[in-house]
Amino acid sequence: MILLKKSLFISILGIFICGATLADNADSTALQIDSTAVFYFYNNNDSILPTYYHIDTALSGSQNYNPLSKSGLFYSSLGNIGLAHQNLFFNPDLNTEFDFGINTFNGFLYSNNKTKYYKNIKPYTNLRYVMGDNKEQYFHVIHSHCFGKGLAFGVDFKFIHSPGAYERQFADDKNLVFTTQYKTKNLRYGIIGNYIHNKIIVNENGGIVSDSLFEENLETDRSLISVNLPNAENMIKNSSIFFDQYFYLSKADKVAVADTTNDSIQLEPIKKRFKFGRLSHSFSWSRNQFIYTDSDPTNTFYQDFDSIIDSIQTFDSTYFLKVENQISWSNLNINDKPQDKAVFLYFRLKHLYAEIGGYSDKKFFSQLIPSGGFSVFVLKSFRLNCDANLVIGDYNDGNLNLHAQIQQYLGNKYKNLGLIVLDANFSNKEANYFYQNYYSNYFRWENNFEKQQIVSGSATYKYRGLQTGIKYHILNKFVFLNSLAHPQQADESFSVIQAFLYKNFKLGKFNIDNHFVYQNVSNSSYLKLPEILANVKVQFTQNLFNNAAIIQPGINIYYNSLYQANSYMPALRSFYIQGVKKIGNFIYADIFFNLKIKRARFFVKYQNINGLFTGYNYYLTPHYPLQDASFKFGLSWIFFD
Repeated sequence: MILLKKSLFISILGIFICGATLADNADSTALQIDSTAVFYFYNNNDSILPTYYHIDTALSGSQNYNPLSKSGLFYSSLGNIGLAHQNLFFNPDLNTEFDFGINTFNGFLYSNNKTKYYKNIKPYTNLRYVMGDNKEQYFHVIHSHCFGKGLAFGVDFKFIHSPGAYERQFADDKNLVFTTQYKTKNLRYGIIGNYIHNKIIVNENGGIVSDSLFEENLETDRSLISVNLPNAENMIKNSSIFFDQYFYLSKADKVAVADTTNDSIQLEPIKKRFKFGRLSHSFSWSRNQFIYTDSDPTNTFYQDFDSIIDSIQTFDSTYFLKVENQISWSNLNINDKPQDKAVFLYFRLKHLYAEIGGYSDKKFFSQLIPSGGFSVFVLKSFRLNCDANLVIGDYNDGNLNLHAQIQQYLGNKYKNLGLIVLDANFSNKEANYFYQNYYSNYFRWENNFEKQQIVSGSATYKYRGLQTGIKYHILNKFVFLNSLAHPQQADESFSVIQAFLYKNFKLGKFNIDNHFVYQNVSNSSYLKLPEILANVKVQFTQNLFNNAAIIQPGINIYYNSLYQANSYMPALRSFYIQGVKKIGNFIYADIFFNLKIKRARFFVKYQNINGLFTGYNYYLTPHYPLQDASFKFGLSWIFFD
């Protein structure tokens, strides 16, 4: 508690330091923009000015309402929206900070780094509703309201209710975030903040008992197919508070001066002087809770794992609390653009307090994390980015991450034949806490694994909708869940090589969006991945009635090659290695028809149309069939009042 009180004290002190001087009253000029234009940005902990993105009002992609489609194109899931999932495109975990380590529901959770802060003149509201087979419902509302030029509030609420086709496949996901932002008239001080609440309740069925009932279509009513777990349930709750504030230590390069000849305000440059950069302070508090229950603990589904402690009722509860305070300095000044700055520097110092409890005595952790980086931009064509961080104290003391990146335009930034990006990363890190210490009704371990070393390198070429390249990873002392769903450390190093090609073609009114991936793992005893991944979307766009409406029919095709996919353990909310069942080598196709009338967008989608004639082999996780062919209908409507 003493550590927690110190952390809270630091945050209050940070507010006082950054907010004590709120600058002069000189206003700044603003661009004249469309009053209905809406932009958004994400928080950036590196103290870099935000990058603004225009909201997506295009018709393309209207049918992709599943949050996983926003996180990436290649995820395996349990056959229903809102359930556990994992990325089939390998991305090593390079986070060196303290983390519990269960992340299989992250695609359906709001988090600080995914929170959008909106910039708009008129009030902005976006409503979205989708309905599908088996009483599936999806509702999403976003609202942002600005008060003057400096103050804004926003709310984002999402609700997923999907019973699923199979017994005990129900998902109930609720996500809520409130945001606020404020800046002074002269832009020297600003603050953003959010409150996030997530609650996910899912039934866990352990997969179907007999795959043949599905694969031979012996039972067409999927709700009558027996499942392994008739009484299990997972609940994930998360709440967090965050704010990030900044103060520019020097005034702007220009000041407003009255022009008496024409009764106007002009901006005049002031004498150049040394600039002291920007100071910022961020604070975050988060609490995560995981609860797994099963009223039938002696179910034979668990018999191959650890012995049962409580044979009457399973109630495994774990919570993870984290408090972070970070002070940052960068050489950015008002109106600076980091992407155009010749030399950009930043330094950070973070204090992290963590607390874990529920399944054992409470454990407390405190650590300091210094970090920093620089970026050099030369001749408007070459950029070098470097950054590093080090963890000092407690569980993962000595964790280190080093990163370097080179960007080279074939020409210059504004006129070129493409961009080449070379990236290198070294990480020396402890396995996440879950892999070292865990205690539950079915699983118990206390490990002392050595630190993992991950070396990654990539080369990418980007040009006009084309992105292609290779990635190479060397993993030493890699930690994974073995076939008994227990953590194990690899006793030898191995490598992963990936090649990817992304290209969006536009041929008249046709659009062909291609994503192809090749992956090869040198030792599949530790990591199993599909060798080939493909996602191709073909659509045709046509304006109607003097552009009063737009229609867009299309088809989306997904494929992954045959491989021994990871199994899923509900009691751990985790995927683990298995070497028995191979899945993949099937086409999963959706046909869709999108329609846009003014600010309203509609779609009708017939999902998994190939399921009508190609057989019943569509799994992404063993024993969890994907949804059969079915209709989805949705609409999205934007309001500016």
